[in-house]
Amino acid sequence: MRKMNKPKIIMHNTVSLDLSIKNFDCDIGLHYQVAGNYQADAHLIGSITAKTGLQMFSEKIPPENESDFIKPCYGKDDKRPLWVIIDTKGLLKGIIHMYRRFEYCKDVIVLISNKSPVEYIKYLKDRNYEYIISGEDNIDFSKAFDILYSKYDIKTLLTDTGGTLNSVLLEKGFIDEISIILAPYIVGDSSINLLKSLKSKETINLELKKVEVLENNYVFLRYKVITKK
Repeated sequence: MRKMNKPKIIMHNTVSLDLSIKNFDCDIGLHYQVAGNYQADAHLIGSITAKTGLQMFSEKIPPENESDFIKPCYGKDDKRPLWVIIDTKGLLKGIIHMYRRFEYCKDVIVLISNKSPVEYIKYLKDRNYEYIISGEDNIDFSKAFDILYSKYDIKTLLTDTGGTLNSVLLEKGFIDEISIILAPYIVGDSSINLLKSLKSKETINLELKKVEVLENNYVFLRYKVITKK
């Protein structure tokens, strides 16, 4: 039996002092500056995070044009990351072309399941998006990561997503490193925790790899996960 492979996975987030991922004035430029330093082959985000991001930064989603149906051409020297988006329900139907147009995105790969809407799969095919069917209802991450590693040569994957997906990946032992930018804010009652859905019954041990004070009182922390399932 062939050995299952997976990329090195780095969980990257900017959080407040009370570990909220939302409801404070995040320095987006600093967030992506640190993310870019990893030179990851791909970024992984969930569909809700992807849709929310578009709603936050785009007042109106422009309609598709002919170029949105054409798979982008890029060479081996193109260092931009692929964007891997989990979208089993087809939430990004009609708007995913905004990510294909994003100047810092080489192209998009969509993770779907066997129960994803048939019309959404047709939508992806018609627009020449790469997609991976993995799992019956929810994503089978072991299979998906193996395909990303073996077929698409993704050796380093950076997650930039919400508390649910962060929790699932950490709980299942897929996260190799945690990259945190600590913002000088305390959110309080409106806090949305970085690991809001974590159900691990075991302590997850970390090894501190780097501490750096950044501009505007932000602090960068980098940890290696040394206890994994």
